[in-house]
Amino acid sequence: MSLVISELSRHGIVMVGDTALVDEIGSAKKRLTTKVQYFPKAMIGITCWGLGGINEAYLDEYLAEFIANNDHEDIDIESLANLLSDAVNHWFDDNNVKPNKRIGGLHIGGYCEGDPKLWHIHRSDSDPDPQTFKLFKDWPESKGISQKELNSQIRYGQVYIFNGKHKHCNIALEGLKLSQTLSDMILNLSYPEDSVLGRVSFLKHLLRTVATMCYSTLQATEVSDSMVFLAFDRKGLITRGFSHISEIEDLDAPVFLVDDIASSL
Repeated sequence: MSLVISELSRHGIVMVGDTALVDEIGSAKKRLTTKVQYFPKAMIGITCWGLGGINEAYLDEYLAEFIANNDHEDIDIESLANLLSDAVNHWFDDNNVKPNKRIGGLHIGGYCEGDPKLWHIHRSDSDPDPQTFKLFKDWPESKGISQKELNSQIRYGQVYIFNGKHKHCNIALEGLKLSQTLSDMILNLSYPEDSVLGRVSFLKHLLRTVATMCYSTLQATEVSDSMVFLAFDRKGLITRGFSHISEIEDLDAPVFLVDDIASSL
């Protein structure tokens, strides 16, 4: 199972993802995969979902090398996103991935002249060239709203990109929002904390909920036992790391345990 969630709010950009490696036949392999990565100089975050490895070629390693070679303070998010989409196409070509196996994409988040952007690189069956990965400017451009409207929308709320179990994410999100409302009304408890770290906690909770939902209903037979997360704003990195998906630890599931998560940071 591949599950990645990216969120844009007034506090910044938060990205979380599971760490299972999905191979060319759709199976999850025992390998810690860094699906969320960061350009520290450009202050841009990316996630990857879908096919993560073929033979001994791993997409997260390829992306880490791309970051090392292309992370500059003067590069803008659109230029970087276009370079990244070309690089992903080259990775699939170089590894002879068949067209019908080119499943996946990348979220890319950052700021352009202070304005937040949350975009998506993926292929589209409706595109004249459906096997080529291209940049889609989800928030705000592809949603048909202006930058001003997006800025207003996230002043009191959040916008998201989900990949891997869209319907599950939407249901879990609405359930957690209802829980927030009831906690505030009945317990006078504000959850999550109104901060970027609160948003990190919320998205980790959301990913755990969806992962547990999928395994407990037999919609996923293999679930990673860890997640990777990242949060940043206009000023730069705030936090990043790995966490356990603790809710599934007591299930009789073929989870992939990470012996020393700290050593992977």
